[in-house]
Amino acid sequence: MKFAPPSRIRKLRLFALLMAVLTAVFAIGIATPANAADTSGLKTAENALGTIVTNAEGMTLYMFDRDVKDSGESNCNGNCATIWPPATTTSDTPAVEGVTGTVGTITRADGSKQITLNGYPLYTFNQDAAAGETKGQGVNNIWWAISPEGNPINPDPVEPPKPTVDPVTPVEPGTPVGPATGDNGTSVNPAVDSAKEELAVTGASGNIALFLGAGLLLLLLGGLLVVRNQQRHRQNPAE
Repeated sequence: MKFAPPSRIRKLRLFALLMAVLTAVFAIGIATPANAADTSGLKTAENALGTIVTNAEGMTLYMFDRDVKDSGESNCNGNCATIWPPATTTSDTPAVEGVTGTVGTITRADGSKQITLNGYPLYTFNQDAAAGETKGQGVNNIWWAISPEGNPINPDPVEPPKPTVDPVTPVEPGTPVGPATGDNGTSVNPAVDSAKEELAVTGASGNIALFLGAGLLLLLLGGLLVVRNQQRHRQNPAE
């Protein structure tokens, strides 16, 4: 009976060991998906928008107005999903910290699980380079950061009430403009008060001048009538 040379046996053992290692690596690769390092749990953060929802790495999460609540699907695919990467997870129950809205998942067309909040799929924005950035807020007026309750942070701008002034009286440049009247109906604008007083005085003076003018005119007419009667009496003493 012939035996293989020791050198050949060593080669066979080395080959078997190499195949075992490769088989183990291949098995681990199959068992562990590429996105298994799940950093997409939900938590909250504070910034200029208030309290917002982020993923586990602190990146701001957004909702898309064109998604339909509780539809179970995302309307952001293809190039849209490249710009607005879906917040995916490998768990049916993602880790949640500080979020009070209803958290769930949907299955995307590619088979990945996307996190939802109050029935809306969540996304990050590829222009947000660091945690806490919100460059996606309000983009095209359809992308919004989301609150822990699951509501879009979409502040409707409210135009402040315009101050009112007396429409008749111009206000000097630099004069603070405020409401023409206070709660009790009294004026709270010194410039308007002064102008009104000036108008009142001017009106009263005008009325006095008018009366005086009328009186002088009547006296003049009366004097003319007296002079004319005297002239007629001289011309006709018998009258």
